[in-house]
Amino acid sequence: MNKVKAILIATAVAFVVMFTLGGVWNALILEDFYISNSPEILRPAEEFNLGVIALGYLILTLIMAFIVMVNMGENPKFVGGFMFGATFGLAATLPLYLILFGRWDFSLNYAMVDTGWHFFEQGIGGLLMTALYFKLYNPKNIND
Repeated sequence: MNKVKAILIATAVAFVVMFTLGGVWNALILEDFYISNSPEILRPAEEFNLGVIALGYLILTLIMAFIVMVNMGENPKFVGGFMFGATFGLAATLPLYLILFGRWDFSLNYAMVDTGWHFFEQGIGGLLMTALYFKLYNPKNIND
């Protein structure tokens, strides 16, 4: 399979899995925690804009896919794929939360729990993305 098809499939799978995990975590498992620890500007659940949330996940996944396609010449295997995604999740959330915490009145517990969640969630996404990409595309095969 060619490189572009492989990364598109890997990206689609990672997006669906991370978006679904995020929904289960935020809306089912820790809904009460997130609601009680969110800033006062939190919209009511019925006013959440899932299209914008999905767009955020899509952009995050596309950036991850770009990094995988351009910078990874070989399969990082389980630990490397997970750590790639986990590091990305950490970098995408912790600095922003600390900046916002310095300005806004919201729970530092919220920021730390959500950062920890994104470490795990994007770790799973990175693992799936790299595993699928390198299963479908062999960069050592010059005919792809």
